[in-house]
Amino acid sequence: VFAYGQTGTGKTFTMEGGLEGGAAWSADHAQSGMIPRAVSQIFKSLEHNIDIEYSVRVTHMELYNEELIDLLGSTDEKTVKPLKMLEHPRDGVT
Repeated sequence: VFAYGQTGTGKTFTMEGGLEGGAAWSADHAQSGMIPRAVSQIFKSLEHNIDIEYSVRVTHMELYNEELIDLLGSTDEKTVKPLKMLEHPRDGVT
């Protein structure tokens, strides 16, 4: 999911939801954002496949001022390294 727009237009609210007391991280809360709803749906789908082993990987990135940062990585400003974006002639940006 890609959220784009000017500062203050509601991207964080749309993605995370209303975070008062963390209640919106419950996917069935009225103010849940896209992230908790999507994660809930993924795990509900996987629950039905009890005979299958699976692994879930998550990436949460921010693109700001042409700098791509992994928001789930290190929070120490000295070790945070911007990620590289590459453009492939056939596949586009990766």
